[in-house]
Amino acid sequence: MAKVSLSVFLNNVNSIYKEQPKYSNGCDGSNGKCDCIGLCRGAIKRGGGNVSGLSGTNYAARYTIKNFKSIKSVSDLKVGDVVLKGRPYSKDDSYPIPTKYLPGGAYYNGDTTNYYHIGVVTKINPLEITHMTSPSAKKDTTLGKWNYFGQLPQVDYDEVVIIVEYATVVGGSLNMRKDSDKSSAKVTTIPNGSKIAIIEKGSVWCKATYNSYTGYVMTQYLKFEGGGSGDNITISLSRDCAEAIYEALKLSLNK
Repeated sequence: MAKVSLSVFLNNVNSIYKEQPKYSNGCDGSNGKCDCIGLCRGAIKRGGGNVSGLSGTNYAARYTIKNFKSIKSVSDLKVGDVVLKGRPYSKDDSYPIPTKYLPGGAYYNGDTTNYYHIGVVTKINPLEITHMTSPSAKKDTTLGKWNYFGQLPQVDYDEVVIIVEYATVVGGSLNMRKDSDKSSAKVTTIPNGSKIAIIEKGSVWCKATYNSYTGYVMTQYLKFEGGGSGDNITISLSRDCAEAIYEALKLSLNK
């Protein structure tokens, strides 16, 4: 089965998100409609991939998603992973598991967990989970009820994707400080309208780089385009290339 590259998959997920389709069962982002697993299905289809096994979250969790396991912490996740919400079977569930996954059903495999929602990890630091819910697509920045993860067999994960997020300084010149504290030493002053690269994004302070400087700036003086998702650059590397760069950096730091 031909696989879709990780970078293409992620770009297509974000394209569907930007289109803001309305939630509709069985749809994949075409004609302005999509359901939760349709976000994955649509992103793969747009890349020319095969979407077999992605008709529903319960089927995908049991039979399609690879390396499927519980999330212990955000550190378990990588960009491009799919994450799911699952809860124990209950006959009083407001969104019940289909009976075909229960004892006696055609797809029963001993697991009666109801895997009722799926999303895609589109960033790690800070965390961003893109998913399709009612009434339209959204992005989560905390794990919340996301408690399972894995990888899609249709996506080529033998690729390292680095997402560089930028923001624009607004409201006048901005002081960059050594630590996230107004009393901390000033590293430099950044002119109004400058773009800076974000390393870590917080609600009050962001760690960022500007020219050759690295430090902390106040989030309230930054403009993130696209509803807070930032003006991003996606860099794709083969895993071999990424590992070679990592080893070179280790050697350089140890000199």
